[in-house]
Amino acid sequence: MRKLLIAGSVLSIFVMAAAVWPTSVFATEAKASIVIRVEHVGGFVGPNFSSARLPDVVLYSDGRVLAQGNQSGSVRQLFQGSVSKSILQLEVSAFTKATKAPLGGWGTPSVSDLPSTEVSLTQSGKKSVVDVYALGFPLNSSDLAAITARKNLTQTIAKLISLAGKTKIYAPSNYEVWPSWPLSNGTGQGSNGSNPAALFCLSQNGTLVAGKVVLDTPTPSPELSTEYCNLPDGSFVDEWSYFYQTSKTGVVWPSNVAAPIGICSSVAAKPFVTLLQSAGVKQWLLPTGSMIDLILRPVLPGEVACQR
Repeated sequence: MRKLLIAGSVLSIFVMAAAVWPTSVFATEAKASIVIRVEHVGGFVGPNFSSARLPDVVLYSDGRVLAQGNQSGSVRQLFQGSVSKSILQLEVSAFTKATKAPLGGWGTPSVSDLPSTEVSLTQSGKKSVVDVYALGFPLNSSDLAAITARKNLTQTIAKLISLAGKTKIYAPSNYEVWPSWPLSNGTGQGSNGSNPAALFCLSQNGTLVAGKVVLDTPTPSPELSTEYCNLPDGSFVDEWSYFYQTSKTGVVWPSNVAAPIGICSSVAAKPFVTLLQSAGVKQWLLPTGSMIDLILRPVLPGEVACQR
């Protein structure tokens, strides 16, 4: 009898707690799935830029909304907001209507090399994808249906983006690291990995030149030999002096994090939290001496780093 009373008390406490706690608390415990995702695809852009793109906005089943934030500098950012279940359903309804193609199609603006806007909508496990070329550009056409449909879709996307707000920044667990060129064993220039100054010269689009060529003097003895860096502007500088002076302007890669390798690497976000606040548009100085441009893209919920 006592056990039954205890069990009944526990059950009563659980029922009371469930009545007090909002359903969103329980929703966050489960793995959220993507309901709406809007992103740009294609267009005349570099492969690294395209690979490191973030979606314009994503709405998840737990009510989270992520929308593009600041895109300048090394790191890509997203604003994060949240909506109630009722607002989520309203957004699904709005996108269902807005992504319905007009009778004569979406039309095609008379511009080239622009990206398309891809909208994916998932309902009851079924995913539909709509692709609209150069959304936001005017049609050189009198097709009122297409013009109206494009305007409605643009406004619907803008409304969802606004729900993310512009204050809270999404804090990822991991970043994808996209270098400006493929990195081999963290160096990018395997044959010069033992000479940071030479590698730094090459990473700045310079070429290595023997001192005798620059100075027009007989070949110096090995212990006195030096090399110069011929920079793109035509100037010659001592490679080591150039390395020590110029590399100070780069953001130093954290010593406790393995240097990026290949075309894409995954790193934990925690070591970069403070560092990225001052990274700006500077280049990154890797442990090997190479200073290059890097893009750090947050890995979003439901994504696998470097495998999108």
